[in-house]
Amino acid sequence: MLLFDAVGLGLFAVAGTTKGAHRGTQSGDGDFYGVLTGIGGGILRDVLVNQTPTVLEADIYAVAALAAGFVVVIGYKLHYPAFVVMTVGALLCFWLRVMAI
Repeated sequence: MLLFDAVGLGLFAVAGTTKGAHRGTQSGDGDFYGVLTGIGGGILRDVLVNQTPTVLEADIYAVAALAAGFVVVIGYKLHYPAFVVMTVGALLCFWLRVMAI
């Protein structure tokens, strides 16, 4: 179950950061959108099943989402292809989360 959570965290963090970057926000705002999107779903899931949110218990959860956001923002500013940047960001987030597990 935690591996699927790591996959979801990476994908949603990258998607949120990409949305923030395309809206023309500052780089810090794009990272904030990515972290909020990434951890928001997990918090909602945990609250609905009456558990303590994983982000409050895990060692590296929001930090992994933030790392993915930095990769996406830097890649966006350097005009790298979106698919490559999003893939690298999601894989980095997934790898950090799996290593923390």
